[in-house]
Amino acid sequence: MNKKMIFIFGGFLFLSLISYFVLYNKTVSEKLDLNDAHLKFVVDIEKDINLLKQRAEEGNVTAMSMLGHNYLYGIKVDKNINEAINWLSKAAKQNDARAQGLLGDIYLSEKSVQDYSKALFWYEKSAYQDNEAAQLSLAKLYATGLGVTKNMETASQWLDVKTRLVINFLFK
Repeated sequence: MNKKMIFIFGGFLFLSLISYFVLYNKTVSEKLDLNDAHLKFVVDIEKDINLLKQRAEEGNVTAMSMLGHNYLYGIKVDKNINEAINWLSKAAKQNDARAQGLLGDIYLSEKSVQDYSKALFWYEKSAYQDNEAAQLSLAKLYATGLGVTKNMETASQWLDVKTRLVINFLFK
């Protein structure tokens, strides 16, 4: 492994750790900058899967994304990749960055539906909406050449975006 690859993978690890400690050690309302009504809605539907399904069927994008997440990981429902894709796709088509990133994860990792071009598509849509996890995933795809032509410069550019976001968050 050459020094440049070691540096890039070290950067992945460093930025992942910073992101975890900075972004995930906050309350839900701090992370998502939610107002009280929205936060109450999120908490209520997390408690009641039937309410979550109802809101998703009514077209609520947050509920669609949460329901897709629940199906993806088997939270309060049986794990079902097809249902996860169904609900996440509906939210992603309405520009929900979290749903787009999760679709990227599914198409990258789930063997039954693995499709690198779809993973790249959804990661890019999410990354351009400042989803840090999707930006890091894009950097990884380009650094390893997984589903794309290996391009260390593009990988580095996505890492730079991630680094700038973390620095802006820290020193805002």
